[in-house]
Amino acid sequence: MWFVEAYWKIGTLYLDRKEYLKGAFEITRAREVLGGHRDIKNYIKANIV
Repeated sequence: MWFVEAYWKIGTLYLDRKEYLKGAFEITRAREVLGGHRDIKNYIKANIV
């Protein structure tokens, strides 16, 4: 599921640029792709990175 990591990374790039709405959207989209997994950061670390 490469797109989950891509959504997450794009979201964090938006947050770095202080574009909070876009960043929140992308991070939320990553979470939804995972089926609403609560701890997305740890899930990505454990399963993707």
